[in-house]
Amino acid sequence: MSKIDILDEAAKLREKSIDDIVNEQNVSSDYFEFKYSTGHDIGRTFPQVDQIRFTPEIYSIYDFSKLPAKSDFEGRIELKKSAKPTDLLSTWQSGNGIMISSKCFETIKNFNLGKSAFYNFKCYHKYNEYDYVYLALDNHLLDMIDYSNSIFYTTNLFDEFMKDIKFSSKSEMLNFISSLNKDKYNKEGYKEGLIENDVEIKKVFIKSEFHDLDIIKLYSSYYISKKLKDILETSKMTGIEFKETRRLFKSESSR
Repeated sequence: MSKIDILDEAAKLREKSIDDIVNEQNVSSDYFEFKYSTGHDIGRTFPQVDQIRFTPEIYSIYDFSKLPAKSDFEGRIELKKSAKPTDLLSTWQSGNGIMISSKCFETIKNFNLGKSAFYNFKCYHKYNEYDYVYLALDNHLLDMIDYSNSIFYTTNLFDEFMKDIKFSSKSEMLNFISSLNKDKYNKEGYKEGLIENDVEIKKVFIKSEFHDLDIIKLYSSYYISKKLKDILETSKMTGIEFKETRRLFKSESSR
């Protein structure tokens, strides 16, 4: 099997295999995954954004510790012609945050967004100009986990379940993940399909000091509280999909 065939097979199996593991837990999560829409509301293309331009240097906004001063900042978004402007814009250049309409920002700004910063953008699409906000976030899930009560699982290259595993700390987990990626390449340079390849969260409890947060990030994924989800749905925000995770819980809610 070629590298391309392996990657294609992994893409087909990913969503099913992860859902199968999560659905074994017949409980309701305290959080919902906050995702880009791929439906008709975004137009005929994904992602919607064609270009994002930052002044000053583009990468400064991707590192939360090096965010630019707002007085020096200018932002411009250009949408693809076949896209539609929505309240959440899909982009491959999201960095450490999300691109939302000014209406959406006004709706959520009084929620507990944790360590965050916002920057105003102008969005251009078919000669029309819209106001948007880049919301940068530094609320990383791995720093909030009660590891002693949480369960993870290992996967192979196809994202298939291998075994349950527990960790005592973030550093132990990251060291384990790092060890999975050493000396496990075959002569063609890609990982064998059936060896342990990564770690996924199965049932994770969040420490009590973070329970009031309404949005949490895990790399490029975002999880929101039910009350934030409810207001976004009630306000009919577009470009957003919600999915119950059945993975994240508040620490006192062991069920």
